[in-house]
Amino acid sequence: VRTVFVPFFNLRRFDNQSKCDSRLSQLFGDEDSVVGTATEPSAVDGNPDNPLRNRLGAFGEDPTKGVMHLFSNATGTPQSDNTGFVGNLYTPVGYSNIKGKADDYYIKNPGEKPWLDTVYSNIQVTYAAGSLAAFGYKGNLTISFIHAGPVYSANRVPSPIRNGPVRANRTQLIGTIGADGSPYDGGGGGGNSAITYYGSKTDKKESRFTPTDYIHNHVIFYRRKGGRLVGIDPRSVFCHDLGF
Repeated sequence: VRTVFVPFFNLRRFDNQSKCDSRLSQLFGDEDSVVGTATEPSAVDGNPDNPLRNRLGAFGEDPTKGVMHLFSNATGTPQSDNTGFVGNLYTPVGYSNIKGKADDYYIKNPGEKPWLDTVYSNIQVTYAAGSLAAFGYKGNLTISFIHAGPVYSANRVPSPIRNGPVRANRTQLIGTIGADGSPYDGGGGGGNSAITYYGSKTDKKESRFTPTDYIHNHVIFYRRKGGRLVGIDPRSVFCHDLGF
């Protein structure tokens, strides 16, 4: 029998990673929500056979570049009826600005100019330096919740919930995860309409479909530095005490 020794610090890092993801899910989601930073949990697209996915180093998905994924629940399932949403979206209190906007998403292939592919909804909140001190972070912060809802218009501009209820952990309801229950923005899994563009806003095709699993927000964290926004690891913002 061959014995393999795993360094203690690796086990502690793995344990702290799990604790951090759990903390982030409690801050930004509800009791059923799941967060993936360094890894994306298995089965979040509703397929129990799909394995856990490593996000470290993945283009556009890496937490060290400011990205995390927030899922409605462990299987990423959409709402089952018309009585409410599967996933409610929260953010810490203290933000100085909140707005809904539509983000153009471009694709760039080698040797080609970037071309417009689709448009995603985005609820963006801004925090001044010091406003998140109670959460262990003293700098400024901007958070973009891509695919956030509700979205009521084909222009993909979401409608943030303003003055929503505040929970005991000092986080406030601002929207829904993955535009779940909204008719638009299928990018987060919850809508039933997606628009593909072929380079311009005038050349497009709208696709209608039945909402699938993988209800999520693609969440990007930034800090303002020298007049521009730079990605910052969400784990270093909210889990500094865990070694990030």
